[in-house]
Amino acid sequence: MSTKSEAVKILDEYIRRHDDCVGKGDFAPVASLFDLDAELVFMGVPLGPFHGPHAIRQAFCDHPPAGKLRIVSLDEKDRHAVRATFESGVGGKGSLTLTTRNGLIDRLIIDLR
Repeated sequence: MSTKSEAVKILDEYIRRHDDCVGKGDFAPVASLFDLDAELVFMGVPLGPFHGPHAIRQAFCDHPPAGKLRIVSLDEKDRHAVRATFESGVGGKGSLTLTTRNGLIDRLIIDLR
């Protein structure tokens, strides 16, 4: 029996909340997944980096994602780190790398190149 690592569980919850928030304009549920010292980094677009849940929430509000995400592949680095490739509902694609600390997102890198 395989159990999901902390990083995969948090990634699953991040995707669920992200997709629920797309179109609503309220990204507080997504931001609450980030640690107080968390960092959100975008690659391939001129945004950020953003530090802490408040700034991360504001970044999502100011630059809302266009569509829901679908994970295409998943590479579990260790219990606290995961890398995934994704496609968005509007034809975009990219990858993300997520690391966790104390059950929250410590760093999220979204690469849209």
